[in-house]
Amino acid sequence: NSSSNNGETASSPLSLRPSTTFQESRFHNSTTKTFDRLKYQQARSRFKTNSAEKYQSISPPNATTIMLLTPVDVSLCFHNIFNAFVLFAHLHPVESPIKKVSLKTVHDVVSPVHSIPYLPSSILAACVITAAISGRYAYETGDTLMLVRAIVAAYTFACTSIFIKLSDTMIKLGVKRTLDIEREVSQEEIVKFVPPNKTLCDTLIAPMKPFLRVDSTGLDRIPDDSSHLYVMNHSILGVEMPF
Repeated sequence: NSSSNNGETASSPLSLRPSTTFQESRFHNSTTKTFDRLKYQQARSRFKTNSAEKYQSISPPNATTIMLLTPVDVSLCFHNIFNAFVLFAHLHPVESPIKKVSLKTVHDVVSPVHSIPYLPSSILAACVITAAISGRYAYETGDTLMLVRAIVAAYTFACTSIFIKLSDTMIKLGVKRTLDIEREVSQEEIVKFVPPNKTLCDTLIAPMKPFLRVDSTGLDRIPDDSSHLYVMNHSILGVEMPF
């Protein structure tokens, strides 16, 4: 403080500057915090709006769409179960006692279907249309459920195309003739069997030799003046089983 001419005490400008600067700083900080809070609220509001719009754009189909697509899913599921049974009947070994029974069942079920004009072609067309519509919807909306439905429909189309051809051949030949052909093919494969290369077998067996040991007895009693056929189980230590 400094004294004026009339004896009154007055504050110098330099003495007021710290107080004024402190008040301005508090005001500035308060304004800045308020502005930052408003910016945060606006950004949060925009984020909520964008999230809501994005959620609406990728939301699942409504109840009507789900009700319309449910029969499609049921039919695809039933169709693939039947395809699995047809595959089991055709790939089962011909020597199995249930081979004839399974083929007879497939024949009795498939024959009426093949007798209806254009029905097999309609089934294939339905699979293609379902795969195309579901795939396009999944591409546009990113719906995982529709993508799975498209994949299943495409898989059903591929399997059904093969099984329709197999079943058509079986219907034309009959169950008995189909079994006879499979037996002939099996016997022909046995007759034309060619053993694998010895070097290849030794390479495959090499990792198993430390764990498995093969003992042979009686080899000295086998004559070497004529040809022989050796028959044994797992002659290359079971390596052939996966194939």
